[in-house]
Amino acid sequence: MPYETLDDSGFIFEQIGLQARRLTANYGDGYTAGARLGSVQGLRAWRVRVDCLPDIHIAGGGESYPETRARYLWEFWRKHKLELDSEIFIMRDPFPDDVTRTADKVFARFVENELNYGLDTEYLFNTGLTIMQARVKSLDANDYNPQEI
Repeated sequence: MPYETLDDSGFIFEQIGLQARRLTANYGDGYTAGARLGSVQGLRAWRVRVDCLPDIHIAGGGESYPETRARYLWEFWRKHKLELDSEIFIMRDPFPDDVTRTADKVFARFVENELNYGLDTEYLFNTGLTIMQARVKSLDANDYNPQEI
């Protein structure tokens, strides 16, 4: 299955979370037991916002960016949530110096499952969309080559 790469030009990323998957049991009176599920690095989450004015083409984009960054992100979200078999995509690690860093690229997915373009535009410039790190069995985003599949 081919995975598309998000073009992050013109976007601001903020790391907003680190999620640890744990299976826990509470036996009462302070007695607990648990086990970690998944990677020791956990799953990271980012917020992405557009770093330019609404409906302004990215400076110097020319033919590479025929649409605005807000429209690009809207179409990218729509395609990965509605059209493709998998919502997972590849993106550049926005914080390569982060202590949990293991590679320059990561698999990711959008957390939001519902948007409308009017509210999305407000979201993109103020709050931002949430992107969560994802994993694909037996694949590394840095070694991924769609020609090999």
